[in-house]
Amino acid sequence: CSLVNATPNKLEEVKEKTATDRSLIKLKQYIVDGWPVDKSHVDVDLREFWHCRDELHILDGCILRGSRLVLPSECRADALKKLHDGHFGLVSCKKRAREVMYWPSLNSDIDNFVKCCHLCQKYSTANQHEPIVSRDIPDRPWSTLGMDFFKLYGKDYLLVIDYYSKYVELDVMHSMTARSLINHLQTMFARHGLPDEIVSDSGPPFDSAEFHQYLKEFDVKHSPSSPRYPRSNGEAERAIQTIKNSLRKTLEEGKNMNTTLMNYRATPKYDLPSPAELLMGRKIRTGLPTHPLVLKPNHVHQNVDKIFVNRKYVQEKYGNCKTKPLPDLPVGRKVWFKIDPNDKDWKVGVILSADYKLRRYEIKGSSSRVYIRNRVHIKPYVDSEQVTNRMTYQSVSVEDYGDLIPDIQTEQHLAEPTPLPIPITHPATPVYPVTPVHPVTPVRSVTPVRLGTPVRPVTPIRSVTPVRP
Repeated sequence: CSLVNATPNKLEEVKEKTATDRSLIKLKQYIVDGWPVDKSHVDVDLREFWHCRDELHILDGCILRGSRLVLPSECRADALKKLHDGHFGLVSCKKRAREVMYWPSLNSDIDNFVKCCHLCQKYSTANQHEPIVSRDIPDRPWSTLGMDFFKLYGKDYLLVIDYYSKYVELDVMHSMTARSLINHLQTMFARHGLPDEIVSDSGPPFDSAEFHQYLKEFDVKHSPSSPRYPRSNGEAERAIQTIKNSLRKTLEEGKNMNTTLMNYRATPKYDLPSPAELLMGRKIRTGLPTHPLVLKPNHVHQNVDKIFVNRKYVQEKYGNCKTKPLPDLPVGRKVWFKIDPNDKDWKVGVILSADYKLRRYEIKGSSSRVYIRNRVHIKPYVDSEQVTNRMTYQSVSVEDYGDLIPDIQTEQHLAEPTPLPIPITHPATPVYPVTPVHPVTPVRSVTPVRLGTPVRPVTPIRSVTPVRP
């Protein structure tokens, strides 16, 4: 028998490399002369073939496992390169390889090769969301504020929310400069006082030197969240969704936005009092009929802390069902990151600094521009140098290996396995002869009975004594 439709130069190359591969030379000897009885007697570098030793045979100078060609080490890198033509995923590459080729580390080599592919990393899927990182619960109202901008009907709005009471302030921004932002905040702080901490993204104007100087002057801490990742500033983002939805309907009715704000502030949230009551210690009067006794000041902060802790536990429990923590990435690590979360491709950069608690990374891109991104928008860069050193790239087509599948009677080429001694064990209990089973009398066919008709038992007929003549 001979190899069918094999490309002569590729077949000769495999034969030559097989003839000079030290491991495969020894493997041929085992196939021809027989394998040792015990695996421990096999050469260390050939023990990986032990589990498939009965499938190996030699054909025209090549070693095959069944109909799959066992490639020598010098041909493996070339086959992997052509195997990944088209940049299909791990599963597809492995299925394709298992039809035509084999070597012991085939699966792991495919894993390493595909993971190191530059283009596959560039266009890989997004990371899975990580478990929720909850901020510390403030111990009093107006201590920690979250703020962000949103646009509606061509106007820019500044939304500020108190992390403790969920009280919302909303202003229309006629200018998006740092000075305009500071003027709006000064008005809010004059009503409620200075906060301890402000949480916002790192975009303009929150990243301006003038804004930082203003906060420093009044001893207010600024905690920037990851840009383009709303989950990192969840309180403000959730409030924006609620306010924006209500405000859109209010403005369409021709009403003032302050109506929306008043109703939002007077509405209890979950099992908590209303935001206005938590912030000011009293309910506010709205258009609803209200008795004056309800509007008297009330100390409502006694059980609020317990409610906050319970809500935090529930949010983390159900919010983390389909999440997975991602490993921290060291400073100086080469990574892939997304400039925009909606982009299909990833960009190459280097980590300059990292806040592992908030999963916030500072990354320098290829254009020397610095970006701040959340860990979910970053992937480690896998360099091709991490692939095994034996893989050298040449132009060898994996389809040529597919043509090397022989049409043979494999029994003619399989080495006769060495018979193993079969231990004879004597039974502890004597075996008694088995009593023969009598044949079963066949059951006569039964006349079918119509449904609904009761069947009376048949009275047996006595034997009749014959009458004498």
